Amino acid sequence: MTDRDPLTNRDLFRRIMRFQTPDHTPLWQVEGIADKATIRWREEGSLKPDRSPYELIRFDGQLVTLPLNDQAPIPGFKEETIEERTPTSSIATCMAPPSRPSRGRG
Repeated sequence: MTDRDPLTNRDLFRRIMRFQTPDHTPLWQVEGIADKATIRWREEGSLKPDRSPYELIRFDGQLVTLPLNDQAPIPGFKEETIEERTPTSSIATCMAPPSRPSRGRG
């Protein structure tokens, strides 16, 4: 590999984990692109109806999470709107952990 060849995903990851300088900042897919984002991009005209959102955002790779004792390392969150402003501004949301059944004693 010469200095001008792009790093493979593995080499890029290894450089970052060793606190070395990568050739670019990676954009890894962790949880995918939300359906709400795809709908909004289509409404705004940023994404044509016949195109995939993954053509708009080019990821370097995908990180895979494995369940640990039936608990994923990145827990899911229930989105709750706490304030909605004019249509041209963003919506403030609160990311609250999903409710879990209480574990009573006895």
